[in-house]
Amino acid sequence: MTARNPKGHAEIKPDNDGGRREGVEQLRSRLTQMPRKDAGRITSWLITYAEDFAGGRHRLRVFARRIDSNLLVRNVSASDLLSRVPVIDLGTIDLPPTIKMPFRSENPALFGNIVEGLVRKRFHQRLIPRERLIPGSGGHRRGADAVWELATFYRELAAGLAEELAAHSKPSGDSLSAVRFSQVQRSIGDTE
Repeated sequence: MTARNPKGHAEIKPDNDGGRREGVEQLRSRLTQMPRKDAGRITSWLITYAEDFAGGRHRLRVFARRIDSNLLVRNVSASDLLSRVPVIDLGTIDLPPTIKMPFRSENPALFGNIVEGLVRKRFHQRLIPRERLIPGSGGHRRGADAVWELATFYRELAAGLAEELAAHSKPSGDSLSAVRFSQVQRSIGDTE
């Protein structure tokens, strides 16, 4: 994974049997390289996309499946795992007119690289908007397609430290404590 202390990871694949199976196996492979206690704490998502030609428009429909990381490391089959989890429909994405669908059949890997950022953005907006999403490796490069860290934890820690500092110091004039207090307040504002 690309993050030091990841909270979650996702794989982005075409919504077909092969894509879903490959996504599950990549999630599993990443988790089995970690200590089992750590792997069970990480949220695993399989994000898939399918062509949607409704109304003659050039779009992708995006789906998400949250997969139990504990089941992934126990080698439960991909088909059994996928049968246990609900599919969340994240809606459609209009593709730019420069991306032509026949291009997808000619070079699916390149098409996947092109649309992956759009799919990742939709997943982030709809399911994990409060998390700090770290850009994935994408395509055929190593690493998860999406990783997020403990951003919420860091925001809450900063707010708690600011409260603690405020309780123990009374800012007045140009004192050093006033400067530190205002710096903490600014840093909390930057994280929201």
